[in-house]
Order: sequence, then structure tokens, then C-alpha cells
Amino acid sequence: MKRLLLATLLAASPLLSMAQVSVGVNLNIGDPNFYGQVDLENGPPPPVMYSTPVVVQPAPPGVYYPPVYLRVPTVYYQNWPQYCGMYNACYQPVFFVQENWYMHVYAPMYRSRYPHGRPGFAPRAFYNQHGGPGPRVEERRDEHGGQRHEDRHEEHREEDHR
Repeated sequence: MKRLLLATLLAASPLLSMAQVSVGVNLNIGDPNFYGQVDLENGPPPPVMYSTPVVVQPAPPGVYYPPVYLRVPTVYYQNWPQYCGMYNACYQPVFFVQENWYMHVYAPMYRSRYPHGRPGFAPRAFYNQHGGPGPRVEERRDEHGGQRHEDRHEEHREEDHR
């Protein structure tokens, strides 16, 4: 059975390489569902959630990370040590911009200035296929209602147990 499966996969592999699969999400800064780095373009600092930057781990000796401004869901900034890795910002000082400022001041300004996104700027962003942040760990469920089950379904032949 395993040999047949392996042979089928090997035979189909050239067909798989020809297939074009596109599962990406195209969100730009200024979109309502965008979560990630906010590009200030040398503008004044925005209203932030905390007056001092949040740093989860100190930077290695001799390394300097400039502060970064992020828009993240409320649960993320409240539990930042759990989520900083998703934004590659555990060593970096982070300011969390206020949601109201992002939605009513920054996003409209940015969309009018860069309707197709800012060329040459790649923000740190994290979002799922629906455009929002991925599910919280405690919200993830499987088909068993969150219960852990052993899903090893291997073929066992009687002669293997002798």
C-alpha cells in the first residue's frame, strides 16, 4: 500500500509543479483588516496605547533596534510576549497605535496618498486568509471539539506483531 502511494506521488509530481496555486492575501496599510507595522514617513508620533515602548527581550549586546509602531488586535498588545514572534518584534521596542487614530486619521490619509500601496515599503504584517489576524490559540478547535485524540491510523498486519 505504501509503495503504491509513493509511486502515485512520484508519477504526479511533474503535474504538481506545473500547477499554479495562489493562496495569498493582498492587504495594504490603510486597509481596515490590516494588522502590522504602521509607516509614519517621518511624521509626528501617533497616539499610542502605552507611553513607553514594550520590549519582550533585550537586544543582544551591541545591537540596536529602533522603535516600531504596530497596529495589532487588543488581545495581542495585552499579551504581547505571546504574540511578538508573529511580528518578528520580540527584541524590538514596540509602540501600539490606537485603533481610533488608525481607522479615522491614518488609514484614510494613507489610502488617499497611496491607493495601490507605498512602493518599496514592506511592512511587518500577519493575517490569515480572511484578512484578519490568525485565531487565538484558545480559539483553535479541531473536528473533535478541541479534545486531543491519537490520530495514528497505520496499517497493522498480524505478522508484524509476532
